[in-house]
Amino acid sequence: MENEKLNSEGMSFKDLIKKLDNFWYHYKIQTIIALVLIVTLLICSVQFLTRERHDYCILYAGPAVLAVQDVTYMKNAIEDVGVDCDGNGEVIVAFDDIVILSPEEQAEANEDGAIYNPDFAKQSMTEYYQQIIGGDAVICLVSPYMYGIVREADGFLPLAEVLEQVPDAAYDECGILLSKTEFGQYFNGINDLPEDTIICVRRLSTMAKFKGEAKTRKAHEANLELFRAIISFEAPEGTSVTSDPTVTVTDIIDRTKTEDLVTADALEGFYADDEYVYYFSSIKSQYIDVYYSDGTSENIKDAVARGRVTIADLDKFEIGYYKMPIDENE
Repeated sequence: MENEKLNSEGMSFKDLIKKLDNFWYHYKIQTIIALVLIVTLLICSVQFLTRERHDYCILYAGPAVLAVQDVTYMKNAIEDVGVDCDGNGEVIVAFDDIVILSPEEQAEANEDGAIYNPDFAKQSMTEYYQQIIGGDAVICLVSPYMYGIVREADGFLPLAEVLEQVPDAAYDECGILLSKTEFGQYFNGINDLPEDTIICVRRLSTMAKFKGEAKTRKAHEANLELFRAIISFEAPEGTSVTSDPTVTVTDIIDRTKTEDLVTADALEGFYADDEYVYYFSSIKSQYIDVYYSDGTSENIKDAVARGRVTIADLDKFEIGYYKMPIDENE
């Protein structure tokens, strides 16, 4: 048509649409892939440029549900023994926690009335694999179940390659029981983790070549130095956990009340005698701390298991619990 507008090349708008339609017909798949790659690259670039720079990244993977305050305590503990790696004047710690239960822990949780979502479990396991293969975390705090998965694949460094001497608290050739170290006993938050938590370091990321090998190696070595500092940490004199029977209980504090922490809504059994089974009103034992006359402290469940705290102590310090006759629990 005579009045149809032409572009600078003499092509009409109708011809341009036809040409674009033809291009889309022949290169639709290639175009979609290219667009997805461009969008992914943009998102990754924005995340990289805007994320907080950190000196260390620590990974926890296990059954414990960590409160925000506990994560803060753990970061503070790492910062106390870490160094400023990037020279910005402060030690910054990133902390990733993945809640995941072993099959046995899942069965026990189900018996206690908890509902465990299999899709959530699958997502958590995928996140764990991603961290181990190419994540920033080098030092890992993991349950025996999560430890075994990576240990079998030779994903953790042998302690002999990291430490001059393997400590007595070693779980095996690659891991150390955190609760047996002074670091694991001394710092709040850290000493709230399950007693069988294992501390270990993963091998250099298999993604090092893609993330910048020199930079990744430098970060890995910095984390190895941090690991050595954690294992060699010595608590101030008079504050290490003691089994001295003359030491007495001075206080028991339920931090779910003092810090308004949210816990899983299910009864948690923590003790049984010849007549009764004793329960807390929610899954909160990890947030109940026992303080002793020698300045030390520990988790209520550990204290009860070691016979250092009795039900009378709970009554004295007004720590609430339920008790149920044993025949009603059968």
